[in-house]
Amino acid sequence: MHNSLTPTAGHWNLFIDDWLHRDVSLGNVMLLEEPEEREPVYDFTDIKILETTQEKCIGMIIDGDHAIIWWRRRGPQAGHRSGTLPYLSLRLCRLWSAGQHTQLPHTALDDLESFIWVLMHVILMKIPSSLVRNQWLEGMAREDLPTLFQAKGHIRAEISYWENGESAPHPALEAFAGVLIALFKIAGRAGAECARLAKDVQGMERDDIVSACKPYYEEYLSTILDALDTLPEEWPTSDAYELPQEYVEEDSPSDSGDEC
Repeated sequence: MHNSLTPTAGHWNLFIDDWLHRDVSLGNVMLLEEPEEREPVYDFTDIKILETTQEKCIGMIIDGDHAIIWWRRRGPQAGHRSGTLPYLSLRLCRLWSAGQHTQLPHTALDDLESFIWVLMHVILMKIPSSLVRNQWLEGMAREDLPTLFQAKGHIRAEISYWENGESAPHPALEAFAGVLIALFKIAGRAGAECARLAKDVQGMERDDIVSACKPYYEEYLSTILDALDTLPEEWPTSDAYELPQEYVEEDSPSDSGDEC
């Protein structure tokens, strides 16, 4: 979980330098073999973010092939559709599957949600095999956008049900339930902000857009930092709990036992 912090901070640094990555994915979030010194992030009020980014960097966002300069004198630049399908924000999945292209189709907040889907994917790959886990992985692997939007929307809705008690998380996901609920709530509010930015973009200046996105970056980073002390030190195994029969699926092995 800690490994997702510095790539997100790096994405923020790119964004305020007027670059938009547009392809946050599992393959583009890299862990460094040797931690490196990086410039600390001073832009947020949460002191924990500054303290964490003052430490050596352990991960980074790579592969800027789809990156664009998102701001020019004439206003924000949209560019063509970009992104790796399993990690697209729900907003982009919906717009692109419906053939709707707005003047600002891909925003920094869409990329921020992509970090959540990367984290979701890693968690699902690491926990033991189960019906829920395998169905969610299969859903995220859909290659047609309408089906992908439906599958990912189901995942986010199911996670929201955990909070109000309408359903309970799979035992292997229970340790991650709190942080996933919090992150997807951020994504929901950020999606509404994306819609506002797209609607009002003609009258906005660069600093207006940065100011609109900044609180969501800070909330995301703070949520991850706050969750670190509550997460298990190792990934759960099937021996760690007794599964109800409806959760059991034996044919798909998981990659578990490593440190989180």
